[in-house]
Amino acid sequence: MTFKQALSRLRGRDDWEIVLSYLKDEREQAIGDFQLSDNLDKCCKLARLAGEISALDRIHQTLKDEQKRSGETV
Repeated sequence: MTFKQALSRLRGRDDWEIVLSYLKDEREQAIGDFQLSDNLDKCCKLARLAGEISALDRIHQTLKDEQKRSGETV
């Protein structure tokens, strides 16, 4: 099964928008955690959060962009 085939099957589900919303919410939460003053002096935690933000954003954008390319709205 290809990535596009898998996405086309997932998009047919009633809860697809919930998946996209969850990814977006998790990214926003990580951005909020990144900005907490308690974390500013913890380099390892900031690096981990930066990686999480990047990964969540990449996944969300990829799934959203594939949906747009298929002619559906987000």
